[in-house]
Amino acid sequence: MEPASDLVAPRPDPALIKLIVNAHRVRTAVFSGQHGTVRHAAEALGYRQDYFAVLLRLGFLARHRHRHTRWQAAAPA
Repeated sequence: MEPASDLVAPRPDPALIKLIVNAHRVRTAVFSGQHGTVRHAAEALGYRQDYFAVLLRLGFLARHRHRHTRWQAAAPA
């Protein structure tokens, strides 16, 4: 087994990053109350309602800060 110092960090996946950013944008739009309804928020942001619902659910995934620069999933219990 390699020592931890020899491990190389995986490259970030741009599509996954974009998905997470969009999910949090959707969540913020809903909680802002600016659009009145989820349907209006979806229309304002240019999403179909079904995809908007998927993004909204993703916006609630837990996140943890690591070393002040990276987001990492929670460790298994």
